[in-house]
Amino acid sequence: MTTKSIIESNGSLVSTKHVHDLVSTYKLERWKPNSQKLDKPDSLSTWFGMEQLEHFISLIKQHGADGVKMFFGVYPADYPLSELAGRQTIVMVATRKSENHPGARNKALFINKNGKKELLAFNKGENCPPYCGGMPPDFDIDLSMELDPIGFTMTDENGGIEII
Repeated sequence: MTTKSIIESNGSLVSTKHVHDLVSTYKLERWKPNSQKLDKPDSLSTWFGMEQLEHFISLIKQHGADGVKMFFGVYPADYPLSELAGRQTIVMVATRKSENHPGARNKALFINKNGKKELLAFNKGENCPPYCGGMPPDFDIDLSMELDPIGFTMTDENGGIEII
């Protein structure tokens, strides 16, 4: 597949195996070291309700957007909700193709909000951890069993078995 064909087909439905492989690799190569560094389980997913997503999509269409970029981010250490501090998240930014640039790049969409230029962006979903399945933040659960089984992985840690 060429770079051009990848750019032209920017998204498709994928198989369960594809999702499992991506999440399993992520857990081993990124999530586990991140969690060890944080000294608590890092967020593994962010959930957004359908009504909120539909509202965001409606809003970005009203402002002429033709796409969305999803950025990985990390809440700052001094974030007001301390249970989210230091944990990763997803933030969505409305985009519009810019024909003024070679390759018609997707540029972030700014709107006028209270007299200021602001990104048209969406965040503050339900991150798991710390909010998993309606449990209170960082409820003392065995995360390997309570999180979605997507990307379920067993690793050998110095002769023992660890479930990720």
